[in-house]
Amino acid sequence: MFKVLTKGCEPTRGSKYSACVDLYAAEDVVIGAGETKIIGLGVAIDHDYLHDNVDMWCGHPYPIKTPKEPNDFEKHKNEMHNKNFEWYMSHYYLQLMLHSSLGKKGLILPNGVGIIDLDHKDEIKMIIHNSINIQSDAVYFRGEHEAINADDNCSVLEVHKKRNDIVNKYRDLVDYEIKKGDKIAQITLIEHKSYLFGIDTDKESDGGFGSTGS
Repeated sequence: MFKVLTKGCEPTRGSKYSACVDLYAAEDVVIGAGETKIIGLGVAIDHDYLHDNVDMWCGHPYPIKTPKEPNDFEKHKNEMHNKNFEWYMSHYYLQLMLHSSLGKKGLILPNGVGIIDLDHKDEIKMIIHNSINIQSDAVYFRGEHEAINADDNCSVLEVHKKRNDIVNKYRDLVDYEIKKGDKIAQITLIEHKSYLFGIDTDKESDGGFGSTGS
């Protein structure tokens, strides 16, 4: 399903019956508190693999008729193969999720899940947000903020400087460092029925982060 790009790691499965495949960061990234970063996962959809194996996955959803002439068999087989490929591409998509181990560290996927169309041609990437806000009254430094605010002898500039000192003091606790090769994403294949909406187009995915027109 995937081809590994030069900077990427081979996707893996955590166990025999895992519902998702694990994907890995293809670069080093530091996500500061309150920041959002785009991280490449070092893989892309292998459309040649899809095209070569689609008959096995589809189970021939279109009726197969015996050609009248033996010479027509190969032509008929190719027609059925192309129909299967179109059917598969229009009925499935990839769902990308943040690996569960990162959620407990305050990292989130801003839109919950990533929707990736099967005609997506570029590297698969993930948008990750560090939800911790060190300018707020977070538990790490609530007491220190209250002490500054209660000090009537501090000028506005002094208060600002002391708050920045607090931010820098706790930055190592709330910045999240992702290293190349870290397991950060899970991806699975999902069937959809958007073709039932009756809205049709020949436009294919043209970049972005997966979904057509993004």
